[in-house]
Amino acid sequence: FAMAALDARRPRAFVDVDIDDAQQKFARACHFVESCDLKYGLTSKKVGELGGREILSLPELVANDFEWAAKGPIRARPQPNCRVVFELYDDVAPLAVENFSALCRGDRGTDKGSGVPLTYVGSPFHRVVKGFVMQGGDIVKGNGSGGASVYGKKFKDE
Repeated sequence: FAMAALDARRPRAFVDVDIDDAQQKFARACHFVESCDLKYGLTSKKVGELGGREILSLPELVANDFEWAAKGPIRARPQPNCRVVFELYDDVAPLAVENFSALCRGDRGTDKGSGVPLTYVGSPFHRVVKGFVMQGGDIVKGNGSGGASVYGKKFKDE
């Protein structure tokens, strides 16, 4: 994976990516340990303070616990930061850059048509082709068939 040098004069935006709902799975693991430490003889109420064997046993403990298995899978260790940095070409595509920046900031309220918040927070990447492309940004339906912008449904393609 090669990354081109960023131009210091260009504005940038970033998106922190949660792969496979890892943050929610880790939060679930933390809650499980806090709630069930005595039941399973764990040495701490905090995941970060558990020993290696305890960490490795957590997925099996959850899977075999009827109540907790129904809540979904866990992740015993936090996901490393996964940040995608975008260099913005506002001199080439000013409308697209402003729309993208505003959706990253999430400071423009809600979409009048759908009523969804104008933000990328919680918006999935609906298509990922390793080594080629990640597509996302459908804040309305989350699958690439919907969408909204700070200018309304569509704006001029730059």
